[in-house]
Amino acid sequence: MEEAAEQAVKELVNRIKSLKDNMPLITKAEVYPWGWLFFYNSKLYIENGDPAASYIGGRPIFFDKNDLSMSFIGLAAWTIEEGIEEYRLMKGYPPLEENFEPESIKLLR
Repeated sequence: MEEAAEQAVKELVNRIKSLKDNMPLITKAEVYPWGWLFFYNSKLYIENGDPAASYIGGRPIFFDKNDLSMSFIGLAAWTIEEGIEEYRLMKGYPPLEENFEPESIKLLR
């Protein structure tokens, strides 16, 4: 599982390398039965807290550990939980256990 997570992160980094000076940095990850949900923001925002440098509306990215696909989770009107449920239904994965709470991994301080 760790190898798949590492491959997913490498794929994300490869897709955003062109943003060199202000590339997105992953700030937190959540672990789900089918993959990982990554939260991110701009390097400048993380370094200096300037709201003008923040990614407005940046939705987290879900990496599916089964097929290594990536999907932005949630639309403007959805919560993250609704987006995860929509993704689960789209992929045909079994329901999450009642009161499921994803493991949260903070990646930056």
